[in-house]
Amino acid sequence: MLNKEKVIFQDALRTWGKTSQVFMSIEEMGELIQALSKNFRGKENLDNIAEEITDVEIMIDQLKLIFDVEKRCSEIRVEKVDGLKNRLEVLSWKKVRHT
Repeated sequence: MLNKEKVIFQDALRTWGKTSQVFMSIEEMGELIQALSKNFRGKENLDNIAEEITDVEIMIDQLKLIFDVEKRCSEIRVEKVDGLKNRLEVLSWKKVRHT
């Protein structure tokens, strides 16, 4: 997260408190679930999906600050993306072998 954003997020945490922001995170995730569900049912709502993804990203950055896990999340992300890459390579290799 950008340093400028971090300062703003820390101010939000001081203003509304950690507990409030955790619950706001849950609410924003629910709104994203709802937007995705509507899209799955055929509603054209890409702007709403983009807005809800952004809201969730902002709240996730605050959660990282609340729980002091920003560095650990970065480490885990590298591991998980690498794991995804490896799984995709295995699937690709299996497809080549079976054709």
